[in-house]
Amino acid sequence: MLIRFTLSLAIGAALFAADRAGSRDHPLLTRYAGAEIIGYFEKTYEAYTLPLGRITVVSAPFGYAKSESVEGKLTRITYLVPKGRTATEVYRNYTLALAKLNAQKLFEGMDEGPLGMMGVRYDVLFSQVGQILEYSYAGQRFYAGRFTTPTAKVTLALYVIEYNDGLQPEGIVVAKGQVVVQLDIIESAIMDTGQVTAAEISTGLAKDGHIALYGILFDTNKAELKAESAAAVEQIAGVLKANATVKLYVVGHTDNVGAHEYNLELSRKRAESVVRELTAKHGIAADRLVPAGVGAYAPVASNGAEAGRTKNRRVELVQR
Repeated sequence: MLIRFTLSLAIGAALFAADRAGSRDHPLLTRYAGAEIIGYFEKTYEAYTLPLGRITVVSAPFGYAKSESVEGKLTRITYLVPKGRTATEVYRNYTLALAKLNAQKLFEGMDEGPLGMMGVRYDVLFSQVGQILEYSYAGQRFYAGRFTTPTAKVTLALYVIEYNDGLQPEGIVVAKGQVVVQLDIIESAIMDTGQVTAAEISTGLAKDGHIALYGILFDTNKAELKAESAAAVEQIAGVLKANATVKLYVVGHTDNVGAHEYNLELSRKRAESVVRELTAKHGIAADRLVPAGVGAYAPVASNGAEAGRTKNRRVELVQR
């Protein structure tokens, strides 16, 4: 098989003269050779539903056998591949490139039936050429994966199809059987503040009577602890084991996005998840911990911008 995909960005700009105005390749993963960008969208911060299974509800809002919520900078690029290529060949080139990035495959699907982007375009945004992907199952390949850079956790969704029809959305000529690629990349910043130590927790409690933790993580609108929270919870347990007299309120906080009562309930459930983890996995006596949720009542920054909302989404330990 001839591998035409390249990770180099040194290709001359003239080659991509047909690209949609204002579009560009993502610096982490560029195009299949000869492809042109027919759809492009970039948003500084977005909540995104990552499909980890086939679509089970095929009308908006779409449902999946399994999915995951992620947040971060979203880049969506739709490519039209030169005629004569197959979805299998194009998909193979992308997966080889992702292997070089040490990407972890979270889900892979192919063949008949609804997959991938048909639902994502409604969950997040409308692609300028989204209709190309809808109902077009021929040769389809879908990949969801993740890799890390020194500054970000990168989540990726890739959808490759051979277009069923020969329509011309927005004046873009797409021949029957021509390969179309949709690539969604979500970059989530790695927060150093999550690496709190037992000593820092003890100092914060002694000095201020409370400490905010940002290494305890949850998916959007979910109360279950993410696996990345284990290190922070272990440090809390270390403090409690080192001093048997310490008792804590574990308080969940949210930003102000969404209904007030919903956020109160969500913040309480998140605090309860932390308490369960400490008692069930670390053997901390339940009477030493009281979970509580205050929703958006006690912000530490303005909710008017995402940077502030990120600071407001936290779990705090308060000395009793």
